[in-house]
Amino acid sequence: MNGPVHTMIGLSTGIAGATLLSDKLPVITESPLGPSCFVIAIVSGSVFPDLDLPGRPLGFLGHRRLTHTLLFPAIAVVIMIMLKGTHIPELASIVRALLFGWIWGYVLHIIADLFQKRGVPLFWPVIPANVHLANMPVKYDKICLIIYLIILCYVCVTFGNLSYNILDFLKTSPSILIAVVIAIIEIKKSLFKSMR
Repeated sequence: MNGPVHTMIGLSTGIAGATLLSDKLPVITESPLGPSCFVIAIVSGSVFPDLDLPGRPLGFLGHRRLTHTLLFPAIAVVIMIMLKGTHIPELASIVRALLFGWIWGYVLHIIADLFQKRGVPLFWPVIPANVHLANMPVKYDKICLIIYLIILCYVCVTFGNLSYNILDFLKTSPSILIAVVIAIIEIKKSLFKSMR
């Protein structure tokens, strides 16, 4: 999957999750900035594994190797648990919301890549072989994105009063709009760059 597709999956899931699950997941609402941090982090987590592409900061690791395993999310979970009893609760709650969103975005990226022929070394270093669920060519990633968004919309409509929750959510966390605008600008840049 390409970057804009991973970004859209992260952004749409982040907004839906922060809107529908904020009352069920205290880690998102421990701080007033929590929902915004969650969405920003889920978008960054959804593109983090591809920092191993050639020419990027982690390109020396080789694509779809270390950054496409469950190692980084496991480390983030341990840090989240360690922050639970900290003496600075406000800062800890913001960091926990960031880590929680980042983990979700990272895992969404890995799941999306599982549907491509190359797969990912999910359980490295225990099992070094790549795991994949399907042999979908990269050229169909936008079709998969549309299917994912349709399913996500169905879940939102079925399990929550989305129109009320979004308005309520934006009132309590208006900084979410900044995260959405930044993500949309980045997606447009990426799309226009790939069309050239």
